[in-house]
Amino acid sequence: MYRAFSYRSVPVYVHWSALGVFAWAMLAGLLVNPGMLLVAPGSLLLMAVHELGHLEIARRRGHRGIRIDIYPWLGLCHVDAPENRRDDLEIAWGGVLAQAPLLLLAVAVEPLRDTIPALGSVSFVFGYLNTLMILFNLLPIAPLDGHKAWRLVPLLLRR
Repeated sequence: MYRAFSYRSVPVYVHWSALGVFAWAMLAGLLVNPGMLLVAPGSLLLMAVHELGHLEIARRRGHRGIRIDIYPWLGLCHVDAPENRRDDLEIAWGGVLAQAPLLLLAVAVEPLRDTIPALGSVSFVFGYLNTLMILFNLLPIAPLDGHKAWRLVPLLLRR
């Protein structure tokens, strides 16, 4: 694991295999379609934002962040164990909530794609890939976030 950066004193690590996939994708972008060079770093950024979203909700609920691990196809946010079910369920929503502003950014730049070609990659990563990641993460199966996240809805409806 490579320590990429820290966020509020919580180390964020990237697995060597994610760096390998990143390098391969960058090379493929250079050779096949230079316009897609943002896909690899954008995908890693999406995973980091997602995991930082979990961390931020955990911190707001009074929990200590331990570390974040980024792998090629998934990320893990390690926090001290939530003391109650509601905290656990809210933390599960943190990832997709953190991705939402990037999705709004993609929607905002979409009309400009034809006049500024580089925005096509931004729109693709923060729009298309981001939407796929959100939908995938919200599937109600373990170990995905949706396994816990959807359990919050009945609790909120009872209030």
